[in-house]
Amino acid sequence: MKIVRAKLLCLKGARGTLIIWEEKFIARAYKKKFADVLLGTVTVPKYKIDYDDSDNKPDEALMKIIEMNVVAYGELINCMDTSEESGKTAFRLVRKTRNAEFPHGNARQAYLNLKGKYSPTSEVDKGILLRQFHSAELSPGASPDNFITKMEGIRSALSDMGVTYEEDVFLHQIINGLGPEYLELGQSLARLINNKNDPLTLEMLRNKLDTYDKKRNKAGSKISGKKRQENAFVGFTKQYKNKCKKCGERGHKSSDCRKMDKKPKRNLMVHVTTVV
Repeated sequence: MKIVRAKLLCLKGARGTLIIWEEKFIARAYKKKFADVLLGTVTVPKYKIDYDDSDNKPDEALMKIIEMNVVAYGELINCMDTSEESGKTAFRLVRKTRNAEFPHGNARQAYLNLKGKYSPTSEVDKGILLRQFHSAELSPGASPDNFITKMEGIRSALSDMGVTYEEDVFLHQIINGLGPEYLELGQSLARLINNKNDPLTLEMLRNKLDTYDKKRNKAGSKISGKKRQENAFVGFTKQYKNKCKKCGERGHKSSDCRKMDKKPKRNLMVHVTTVV
């Protein structure tokens, strides 16, 4: 049986990289069931204070939190991209939460350390995010859904810094960034933004883009299939055009002729001589 391993959500530790990583990591935390520890819904117990290895062993509820914290810390530490110095700094921010009170690390504190270091807070960071928001464009061949997710992350970060965008402005910004290959569709979708009967929502935009891509990919596969058939036909028709010197038919050489290969059998007369 083939084992499929989930790809790690690496954090390089560079400024501006936390937004998307954080959104993806929290989604992973909910899936892996350690979000309560990461987000501080439950408190990570302290060794030798809340529990120990002697008579004060953790009960079932406390043990569950400890196990969640172990998983969460492991996920965090493995996500740090240490190939560059910025990633090593992020690694150290997580690693330093391991101490006598938290022998397996403190995932909640490690998460707060990363947010404190890499979350945008200054006017310079705000300017960078604003520039990213207004200049964002979908790369050719890239996923529109991922593009929308990226835009949502930037919008959320700007909202935390006091810059808000109404839904209609946000939808216009996304549509404008889709690029020329979605121009016709984008124009029709833009007309629906302030439609009184059925206004365009972000979820509707995602679905319509997904449907459009599926139809386009299906049409593309049909065209490529037809092209393969045409190429095969062209290859088939490129045969020998002259007549065969053996059978007189066109389409093959005399050396490839199969009709004249079989020579007629001759009747052989056998003479038997009897010697007396």
